[in-house]
Amino acid sequence: SQIATWIPHRNDYLDALLAHEAPGLKQNTLKCQTVVHNDDGTTRACGTPSPTIRCRDCFSCQTIECVQCCLRRHKDLPFHRIEQWNGHYFKRTSLHGLGYKLHLCRFGAKCSNSTPGPRNFVVFHTNGHHRLRLIYCGCGTPVKSEQLLLFRLFPATTAEPRTAFTFDCLNTFHLLNLQGKLTLHDYYQAMIRMTDNMEPAPGIWRYHDAILAVREWRHLKMLKRAGRGNDPSGIRGTPVGGLAVECPACPHPGRNLPDNWETDLRRSWLYTQFIGVDACFKLKLRDRGFQDPALGDGLAYFVSDVQYKHHLKECTNVQDVEPCDAHHHAVSQMNTKNNNKKVLVTGLGAVVCARHSLMRKNAVADLTKGERQVTMDYIFWSTLADSNISMVVASYDIACSWSIHLMDRLRRNYADKLVQKFSRIGFIFMVPKVHLPSHGKKCRRLYDFQHQPHVGRTHGETIEQQWAHLGGVATSTVEMAPEGRRSALEDHMGNWNHVMKINMGKNMFWSLTEALNQSVKHRQLYEDLSSTFDEGTIQRWTGLIHAFERDKKAGKDPYAEPEQSQTYDQIRKRLEDEEKATEKDSESDGSTLQHDFSPSEYVQRALKLLDRQRAMTRDIATQQAEHHCTTADLQRKREVFRSDVRSLTKVAVLFMPCLALASEDEEVLPSTSRSIVHLPSSLVAAGLPLSGCVSGIVRAEEQMRTAEAADALEALCRMRRSYMGLIHKYKVNVFGSTSANTRSRAVLKGVGRKIHLLALKYRDARLALVALNPKGSWRDFLLELRDDDIRGPYPEEDEREGRREDSWIWRSRGRLVRQVLKLDGSVDGMRLSAEEELDETMLYMWAAARARFLRWQEEVHLLVEEMRRIIAFLHWQADSWLSKRGSRHGVVISFAADCYASRQADQCRALAASFVQRWAPLLKRTGHGEPWIHEYVSSLENTSLEDRDEEAVDEELVDAEDENEDGDQDEDQDVGRKNAVLDATDYSVYLTTD
Repeated sequence: SQIATWIPHRNDYLDALLAHEAPGLKQNTLKCQTVVHNDDGTTRACGTPSPTIRCRDCFSCQTIECVQCCLRRHKDLPFHRIEQWNGHYFKRTSLHGLGYKLHLCRFGAKCSNSTPGPRNFVVFHTNGHHRLRLIYCGCGTPVKSEQLLLFRLFPATTAEPRTAFTFDCLNTFHLLNLQGKLTLHDYYQAMIRMTDNMEPAPGIWRYHDAILAVREWRHLKMLKRAGRGNDPSGIRGTPVGGLAVECPACPHPGRNLPDNWETDLRRSWLYTQFIGVDACFKLKLRDRGFQDPALGDGLAYFVSDVQYKHHLKECTNVQDVEPCDAHHHAVSQMNTKNNNKKVLVTGLGAVVCARHSLMRKNAVADLTKGERQVTMDYIFWSTLADSNISMVVASYDIACSWSIHLMDRLRRNYADKLVQKFSRIGFIFMVPKVHLPSHGKKCRRLYDFQHQPHVGRTHGETIEQQWAHLGGVATSTVEMAPEGRRSALEDHMGNWNHVMKINMGKNMFWSLTEALNQSVKHRQLYEDLSSTFDEGTIQRWTGLIHAFERDKKAGKDPYAEPEQSQTYDQIRKRLEDEEKATEKDSESDGSTLQHDFSPSEYVQRALKLLDRQRAMTRDIATQQAEHHCTTADLQRKREVFRSDVRSLTKVAVLFMPCLALASEDEEVLPSTSRSIVHLPSSLVAAGLPLSGCVSGIVRAEEQMRTAEAADALEALCRMRRSYMGLIHKYKVNVFGSTSANTRSRAVLKGVGRKIHLLALKYRDARLALVALNPKGSWRDFLLELRDDDIRGPYPEEDEREGRREDSWIWRSRGRLVRQVLKLDGSVDGMRLSAEEELDETMLYMWAAARARFLRWQEEVHLLVEEMRRIIAFLHWQADSWLSKRGSRHGVVISFAADCYASRQADQCRALAASFVQRWAPLLKRTGHGEPWIHEYVSSLENTSLEDRDEEAVDEELVDAEDENEDGDQDEDQDVGRKNAVLDATDYSVYLTTD
């Protein structure tokens, strides 16, 4: 390992660290080597003897220079850390201690009208805090805070500031806080320790100034990136939610939807708005009595606090709770969550984009108690207030209770204008996939994404990503002032939205790649399963599904797992009857054996002996037979079996004369598990010819082996259905007494043993067919049975429904000989017969396979449409920025605002270009994305990015053209234009740059 190769060099590294503690040469032999410019333009070394000053932050940190050279060289580097040699070691000092003065003159020269500032002005930089002597300029703006801002110093106060924070300092904390959830207190303490790690300087506690500066900085960055500085109306003209980073993949009429989106009924489902609703009780707020003004009430992700509180007072808080089959704390505790008087806010309610995990604007509100419907209704309607979409799919973990009377509460608590608007929208309510299993059968019938048409692979759990992301700041925001907390949370929400936005290029690429592969796979699985049924059955089942989709509350649910009609006692009795029948056959076979029966009768008797042999081999291996047989019982069975084999072998010579060549000792081996039951297939395995066999016995074994394999496969499917049904019915849902659980485990063990024996029976029959007719037509449906093929018909506990692949045993059963299926029919007449029960299972499996295929197919179409919307939205955004140019008045600010608008427009087009170059090969290869992808690929030739200097592009970044459609990097490609289009990762710096 690399650390192992470094270990021998530790002393060398340690010595190198120690070397920085000394000047390098004896102090009395050193002279200042700093370059000085003469009046005639020549240069020379300063030459001042015994220099004592060095800078920790300059690259040439070992250079020792005199005081005058240090001050001259650091004229524009006021925040470097200085050390002075005292004859024994380098002691910390500062530019301020050397007499440095910072002149705030815009043109770099000393101002003749300068005004001295505070003698101990404190500036916090990324490397610690610094005391400075400020000299304000008197020929420009008289406002001191504005002078500081011109030099990238953010004042802590507006009047007579004595503390400032550099833009780099605020930017660094901003990014560390957003990325690593570093608290301001920890960052501030780190700056103090970077200045002096032994003893903080007295009078430098400016933590509360830092809190104000950070909050103001966050707000200003949101305003700037939202274009409020480019708008003549300024901050006061900010619309509701205008500071939010919106999802470019969601449908936005007038921005990224075609002109005919309302009339294109065939594709109307592609313009559905998917949203997720939920609450989080981790983001609490303690009541500390703080009162602070709001900087942007309702301008980003939170709803207006003033209007929200007014709504809570005015509306009727009637909880229309619809009972659910399962118990949910969100429902039962919606009014009793807050029992602590010291807690002002119990959590957050929010609405996100359910497909892309972006927080929606005006979609967040504080919870004062539990997950009350009045709060969740308010954020739901608020985020949809300015939406003109005609179809909304809403995901909520308690949608079964919340959605029932939602429109009634709308009419009761909201204005008629909103009622009319939302009455024109079609709503579909779903329960997130991970939360759905905790609901009852009724909810799974009505609110399952997997069985809802036109939703693709939407799972509704994206809001949990938001809670996981925001949970990292819960311990810091819980102590903040209310408005400061909202500002901090909105900042993190905006950061999350921006990161998700710039990563849509690769996320969409991999999502579409997976959807295309899964769509092909599940289409083939669905078609293979459908081919095992006749056309009439398919039409009948399809009609059931269409009827269910039209009205989920009425009729039969084709996706419901069939109820297990047989109980433990019934299955236990059937197993006991089968064991008794086997023992009876073993007792009668030897006594009734005659030499005058046909080849087919001989084969039938031999196969029965093989069944007994498999069962006894299993018992010998486990040293325990069914019903706890004693060793004597087992020995008796072995002797009876060996006697029957000897008797049958005497008859076998008549049908297979080649056996006479073998000695009698070889006919029956001493071990029961190795006793040979002679059949034509065993002759092939032993290398003996079949030519001498009696006519018809080879064909008889082949036909009976085919029927035996088919019978074993049908019985295996039946037993697997019983096994999984019993597990679901008893092991998962019932917690009985110890004796009841013991009996349940015993029955399950018996069913599992039966499944194992059926698998052995099938494998033996198939091996015999391979020996007898290796190229027969049986190979089309009697496939090799592996252990992992024995699964189904229902999903395992850790198996996801959308990616589940049914075993081939369920697809092959329709081709088998159904007449060999002989099941117990002793169940109650009102229940399904065993054959009908298996058909019900096949309906469930076929409907589930069809749903999986359709959802993946829909996902492909949704992803392609979302890709188009992303590119269209980014181009609209770029045009919007360009339209802002020339909006501001004043020479200086107008020019600066235009420059910023041009940069933002360029970044939007660059991001779109990188997405197009990443997606285009995949879309073209698979025949998707036309004609819009061709249009945008052509527009790349005209992008302004081609004017960029290639050297400005970071060589470490992977360009979009460097990747092929499979996401791999190509080595041999034309690089003439690729560096002009940057990958989305270039724009992560957008988080903290100006």
